[in-house]
Amino acid sequence: ITALCVLPGGCLAGGTYARDLWFWDLNSGKTIARFTGLSAAVKVLGTSKSEAVLAAGLKDSGMLRWRLDESDSLTKINGNPAPALAAAVWREPIVLSGGADGEIRIIGLESKKFLYRHAYGTAIVCGALAAEGGQGIVGDKAGRIHRFTID
Repeated sequence: ITALCVLPGGCLAGGTYARDLWFWDLNSGKTIARFTGLSAAVKVLGTSKSEAVLAAGLKDSGMLRWRLDESDSLTKINGNPAPALAAAVWREPIVLSGGADGEIRIIGLESKKFLYRHAYGTAIVCGALAAEGGQGIVGDKAGRIHRFTID
């Protein structure tokens, strides 16, 4: 297992090195669904309390959106130039990416647009997004933490 996310309604999503995305019922532990043959391992998963959508970032910089109320609607989105660091659902499903170039990007998985970009000048190695939206944090290779806000 490479990533886990608890979803609304008592479901657990999990990504694997084997390029699978699993969904389990939290109470019974039974498998609800499984998607196989993704282009790469799942690196990050995110959702919100009010949205029935899962956002995912893959190790190959690919991104996925899955609508929980439409069981076969796993949609792959390309165009992310750097590895995924975090995923969430704010106004739309989003993925935070960053890497060796020192730039972070917030990519909207519905609009397929960059919603936010900022260059820090040193490699970005980790990141997190606030569940309630609008704020994030990244860590760089030099050990500094950078907080950002998106309107």
